[in-house]
Amino acid sequence: MATIEAQCSVTGESFFIPDQAQRILRHFGLPLPRLGPTERLRRRMAFRNERVLHHRKCDLTGEPIVSVFDEHSPFPVYSQEAWWSDKWNPPEAEFDFSRPFFEQLRELQLKCPRMELLSKNADNARYANHSSSNRNGYMLFSAVNTEDCLYDLMIFNASDCVDSAYVYNKCELCYECFFADRLYKCIYCVQCSNSENLSFCFDCVSSKNCFLSSNLRHKEYVFMNQQLSKEEYEAKMAHFKQLTHSNRMEVLKHFEKMLKEQAIHQGNILKQCENSQGNFLMRCKDAWNTYFLEDGEDVCDMFQGQGVKSMYSVNNNAHCELVCHSMGAVGTSHSACVNLSYEDSNCMYVDHVFNSEDCFGCVGIKRGRYRILNKQYSFEEYESLKARIIEHMKSTGEWGQFFPPQMAPTPYNHTIAHQMFPLTEEEARRQGYDWAVEEALHVPEGALTAADLPERIIDVDDSILQKVIVCEISGKPFRIVPAELKFYRKMGLPLPRRHPEVRHSEILRFRPAPDQHQRTCSKCEVAMYSSISADRPDIVYCEKCYLAEVY
Repeated sequence: MATIEAQCSVTGESFFIPDQAQRILRHFGLPLPRLGPTERLRRRMAFRNERVLHHRKCDLTGEPIVSVFDEHSPFPVYSQEAWWSDKWNPPEAEFDFSRPFFEQLRELQLKCPRMELLSKNADNARYANHSSSNRNGYMLFSAVNTEDCLYDLMIFNASDCVDSAYVYNKCELCYECFFADRLYKCIYCVQCSNSENLSFCFDCVSSKNCFLSSNLRHKEYVFMNQQLSKEEYEAKMAHFKQLTHSNRMEVLKHFEKMLKEQAIHQGNILKQCENSQGNFLMRCKDAWNTYFLEDGEDVCDMFQGQGVKSMYSVNNNAHCELVCHSMGAVGTSHSACVNLSYEDSNCMYVDHVFNSEDCFGCVGIKRGRYRILNKQYSFEEYESLKARIIEHMKSTGEWGQFFPPQMAPTPYNHTIAHQMFPLTEEEARRQGYDWAVEEALHVPEGALTAADLPERIIDVDDSILQKVIVCEISGKPFRIVPAELKFYRKMGLPLPRRHPEVRHSEILRFRPAPDQHQRTCSKCEVAMYSSISADRPDIVYCEKCYLAEVY
């Protein structure tokens, strides 16, 4: 079947629906999308608050909990232990054919308890969300199988990593690293892999003991892209053995300049990929318009995931097969139009549903089957009623659409959508989203400013753990936690002067938008597509020129 060109009903932009997407839509009997991939992604992302956490009480037990839902949330919020217990039963409803489907699903959603956070097999890692199997962790988001990690996003199989994002495959002792793979003792590194003892490096592979350098392969003792002897390199690095805050800021300026004026950027990063288009892909086959995916096959319009096959219009999905219009599915198969679907199969229009199959229009259930609006039916009743509801949804124009903005469980400005597609409060409310009014900053008396902090970590004693620091950028107060101080001492790093959320925003400046731009290669001027637009100053090479330059 030929690729179809369509026009987004919101933005007016043209977009393409390739054969693989049409095939998946036909499997579920879904219509072609009315919205372009970017608008669909934004609407799904508006259902995911990863990192804005609140202290509140469990609505079942009264115990104090940490949650992505504040105390004013319109639905009950339970601790994970309480939610999985047998001390409550989910509300249910009968379908009313005189009313729209989403209106009834929203009413049910408001009655159904949601879990405080989504984190399993945690050992001393209470402040983690969308995560599993983490030990001694703090403020971890989309983290799996980590130990002694803090303030990280999308981190897998790692230890002793801080303030990093998109970290894969046994990274250890890493600080402020982005898109890292098998790194050891590296700081401020971007797109580096299989290396150790790198500082302020970009796109370095199989290298060690390098400083402020880019595009290295199998190198050692390189300082500002100049090859030195071991003795020369160590003499240069003696100045940075105990990094001061002033030195750090000065080197970061040089690092940013290197990225813009010297480093060679790939148009898109496709590692061991076949017939794929997108960026930051690893071991993918037949991936179209896909970003930040590891081990995927036959996917289209996808952002962020691992180990998936036959996916369309999804984000933050892992270990899934044949899933469409999905946000946050893990271990789910043969399902469509789902939000937070874990280990489900043959489900449609489910929200916050776990270990269930053959469910339609359900919220907040576990281990369910043949349920509609959470109500139990026989197989025959389920199939008959589901078919009638689908026809009803077609008549109301709801069939094939993701959940509407009014069903987003948290305010827009607390979601990952706001990070990538920011809106004003007026714009968000006009589109149907909720908005959280931020509380006034309260800075306790005696709080330290950035200027009060010692330049070197060796001049910091344990009393810093009792102090409050005021962020030099946002003015927000923050603290240093014990594991964090231990890490800075181990790595010889000065204390941060910025709030963790500011540091998170800064590391994400290396994450390009999930989009492709027409431009020319900076060397041979051949026409190409890249996530780096032509109006940026970066040096961007086509694949042929890039490989010839770095290998």
